[in-house]
Amino acid sequence: MTFCCYSLGCKANQAENDSIAELLVSRGHTRAVWSEAVTPGREAPGAVIINTCAVTGEASRKTRGAIRRARRMFPDAVLAVYGCFAEGGEGTHPMELADVTGGTAGRAAFALRVEAKWIEKSAGKPAGKPAAMPRA
Repeated sequence: MTFCCYSLGCKANQAENDSIAELLVSRGHTRAVWSEAVTPGREAPGAVIINTCAVTGEASRKTRGAIRRARRMFPDAVLAVYGCFAEGGEGTHPMELADVTGGTAGRAAFALRVEAKWIEKSAGKPAGKPAAMPRA
């Protein structure tokens, strides 16, 4: 899977995205640079991971816009949204656009859920169900 990450808010959010990216890369996936992924004519990523922020009203507004924009730009990608905005609160309706959500804890488990959802979407069957073995 090719994936890209986008962070809103503090530098800690960027570091968290880097940690998730390292885990996914160690599992054989490829990280695309966000600015290249959104360039017209480029192959769309299989997953878009957004680390959100809700510290201020402006941060929440930017987060809602980023979620909507990512879904619009990459309709077939797994849209994975986590962070403080994703934990809930007023005006979080764009979260309904996400395929995978997570809060501020459990980054490794979140990354594995993103991977599982990508496998599910790309295979066209629910995650966790192995492909049937052909009969001899």
